[in-house]
Amino acid sequence: MRGEFYIVEPMERRILLTGVTMIVHGFNSGIGDWVTAMANAISNADSTPASIYSIVASDGGSSNNPITLGAPTLLSGPQPNASTNTDPEIVLLLDWHTMAGTLLGGHTRSTGDVAAAVEAKMVDPSYLPALGGTALAALPMQLIGHSRGASLVNELARDLGKSGIWVDQLTLLDSHPVDGINELFNFNFGDAEMGVPENTIFSDSYWRQDSDQYDFDGEAVAGAHNVQFSESILTGTAGDSLFSHDPNDPGYDLEHSDVHLWYHGTIPPYSNTDGSATLDPNTWYSAPHPSRTTSGYYYSRNIGGTRPTDGLWPNDGGTATRQSLTRAGTQWPNIDHLSLRYDSSGTLSTAGQLFLSYRYQDFDSGDTLTLYADQDKNPYNSNGQALSNTQSLASTGAALKFNLYHGSLAGISTSDHYLYAKITDANGQTRFMYLPQMLNFTASAPVTNATSGAANNGTTDSTDFDVYAINASYGGKLSATMSAPSTPLKSRIDIFDPAGQSLGSNVAATDGGSANLSATALTTGVYYVVASSGDGDTGAYALTIQVDPPISASNPTFDDSKSPQKFTVDFSANVGASLAASDLSVQLLPSGTPFHPQSASFAGSTGTFIFNGVLPDGNYRVTLPAGSADDGAGGHLLGADLTSDFFVLSADGDHSRTVDIKDFNLLAANFGKSNQTFSQGNYDYSSDGKVTITDFNVLAANFGKHLDAPTQPQSLQTPENRSAIGTEVINSASFLKADDSSLLAAVGLM
Repeated sequence: MRGEFYIVEPMERRILLTGVTMIVHGFNSGIGDWVTAMANAISNADSTPASIYSIVASDGGSSNNPITLGAPTLLSGPQPNASTNTDPEIVLLLDWHTMAGTLLGGHTRSTGDVAAAVEAKMVDPSYLPALGGTALAALPMQLIGHSRGASLVNELARDLGKSGIWVDQLTLLDSHPVDGINELFNFNFGDAEMGVPENTIFSDSYWRQDSDQYDFDGEAVAGAHNVQFSESILTGTAGDSLFSHDPNDPGYDLEHSDVHLWYHGTIPPYSNTDGSATLDPNTWYSAPHPSRTTSGYYYSRNIGGTRPTDGLWPNDGGTATRQSLTRAGTQWPNIDHLSLRYDSSGTLSTAGQLFLSYRYQDFDSGDTLTLYADQDKNPYNSNGQALSNTQSLASTGAALKFNLYHGSLAGISTSDHYLYAKITDANGQTRFMYLPQMLNFTASAPVTNATSGAANNGTTDSTDFDVYAINASYGGKLSATMSAPSTPLKSRIDIFDPAGQSLGSNVAATDGGSANLSATALTTGVYYVVASSGDGDTGAYALTIQVDPPISASNPTFDDSKSPQKFTVDFSANVGASLAASDLSVQLLPSGTPFHPQSASFAGSTGTFIFNGVLPDGNYRVTLPAGSADDGAGGHLLGADLTSDFFVLSADGDHSRTVDIKDFNLLAANFGKSNQTFSQGNYDYSSDGKVTITDFNVLAANFGKHLDAPTQPQSLQTPENRSAIGTEVINSASFLKADDSSLLAAVGLM
């Protein structure tokens, strides 16, 4: 069965969690009306109130002065780092009215000048103290601007791009840079032309035009998803202007402002007013205008709607054009596309491993990636718990790279968590990104999904990492083969052990070839095999994972039939190359010093350990430790300890733990015979195996002795009076010659 994973397709990448939204007014405006109303609507669209801040930009009324930004002022909502703030959306209202210009003239600065001052604060980690030393630019950003404000946020996106920072969304509302072209009173404030910069993931633009010289026209913006509104729908039946207003007509006096009102109406729960004007929901969101529920704010990361490809950058499958940038200063790291690569149910075991793919970029330096399990969706309120594994990432240059994070979940509390990634470069520049899916961490064993020997089929490319998990036992062997017949794919296999350590990687030598990788000397647990593209091509593959069991040992047998005594073990594989006398540990119970046999050999499937002659009487325990034997090149190990007990008791031919009449009968039955074993009365282990008076002497010396089993107090016990059984012995001793009768008398039995 193919490995299951949670993935958000590149064209549909959504964040859905904490971030920054900046709203910027335009000419002859401020933040006190529609801007604040839009911020409140965004706050109401989420279950957690947004942290709404105002920021005042000013140059003191002179273009010779630098533009300064005052400290952010919290207008409403909690502080971002409040312990009770579980999902912080930070909304910034940029008030630059003293430089934006008015119909009566007034002081102005170019949108490029203002944007540069704003960008400097967005990357300043001390600007908003509630972020605990993290810059506003660390979070995903949506920049919303109207009229000249659209020009300003366009320039802000450009400046952020010069620092290498991705902008998630650039929303342009009736864009109107004041550049001297067809302007009222020939205004020219030096604003740059519009154009979506290359660091912008998605841009949407809403605009309209009319013949009213006092009603500024918007414009389509290259690289954005452009929606042109019908002027007749916005104007209404009578038609409004700066100097006349029909109270029956919807919207503002000037349709230039109706554009931000239309966008306001797409924010759930879809109010028809922004407090200053009222829209007509029956006409404003009907053809040829798009629906209010599937456009406008629907494309934001907070709603997560499908973004049109004509506004989406090509890196995510879009068709939008982008303006190139000239980078300046140290470049920031970026991260997105977090996708859980295994356990699509969202239930993860703290005894298992996390596999998470992501995309990142850092043009000029390496980075450190840290993953956190967070109780909520707020990286600032100290509810996150860092995973133990961190990753060091190399600089990417201008490329965007996909990578795979793998790490242990040990120590993470068993409850519901969100996961977020923190990427930090050598300059301390940091960005955050959350995995949209809530996860449940449990202490149960990891779920496995691959079957040994079964075929697993899939399709992969440079962005895809298919993870397969399979159980293996200590001493076993895991082998994986990945092929891509009739495709340009170069197969790649990676194997990770239960602790998350890489056991190697292999890439096929040619397109369509096979990648083969094995792991030996395994530990017991869940192993992970990752199938991916070794060259970035897309193609189908077939993957087979084979798990071989470890070597087993069975039938432990103590052989005391002859001298030297032996201990034999049957193995499931040929371990002859590795078997040594030192592998077997022997201990006289209960507390003797362990020792080893004198030598070892292997034949057929049996290992034989040979002792130095005959062991002293007593209980013994032998241990053959796991891993002490292997099959050489195959990489299989003995999978478990083999422990066996035996005992030695002189003249106990029937192995009853007592030297008694039965042992005498064995000797009597074989007396005088040669080539006899210990159990046939060869109690002195003579080399010719002949049972003689010498063996009787051994019997006589030990007669009546008893050896307790090792679970009992261990001792050799000798009865006080052995003559009670003499009659049975005498009756059984008729085989003796007349001149041997003295032997019985010598032991008190005659």
